[in-house]
Amino acid sequence: MTFAIILGLIIVIAFSVSVIARSPYNSAYYLNPSNSTSGLSGIFLATAIAGFFTFVGYGNPLFYTEETKESKRVTWIAIYLSLTISALVIALTAYSELG
Repeated sequence: MTFAIILGLIIVIAFSVSVIARSPYNSAYYLNPSNSTSGLSGIFLATAIAGFFTFVGYGNPLFYTEETKESKRVTWIAIYLSLTISALVIALTAYSELG
């Protein structure tokens, strides 16, 4: 199970990097919020959608907390780590869609 998740993560990252590298529109222009065509409401909508997708990041480790010996300490580490990885991968794929 873990191998399949890591393999899927590697595939998503590889395709995102490939799209970004081949795109002729790859620039810092897309990273500037003031260049948003829908203004501030578009940024709020993107934040809400990213928050929805990263829900998986802190939802999944909670199912495995009863399996560990030191669940009080390990659960928070797992949640922070999974949220960080989820947020970075989603930001990378969102940027590859823009590019």
